[in-house]
Amino acid sequence: MIRKIIRGLSIVFVLFISLFAMDVFGQDGWFLALMIHLIPTYIAIILTLISWKWEFWGGILWIMTGIIVMFTTGIGLIITGPMIVIGGMNLWLGKRKIN
Repeated sequence: MIRKIIRGLSIVFVLFISLFAMDVFGQDGWFLALMIHLIPTYIAIILTLISWKWEFWGGILWIMTGIIVMFTTGIGLIITGPMIVIGGMNLWLGKRKIN
């Protein structure tokens, strides 16, 4: 049950991040701009797939990515908070699975 909640939160986060790429459709060369704006979505999808296979390592990667994004871009907790929460839940689930 908890695993499904974590996976659902990861999918919702990926969809939320991909919404920020929708502002490119009025520009010239919108397809290339869309691919570039979806790079954070690609990273979130990779993190989601890793955390589905290995919860512990996926949790560590989610948390590290959230902290790196917070300090390098100055984005607040609206974006990085869910990343850290998803990572913490994956870490907890993976640690529980190890023990």
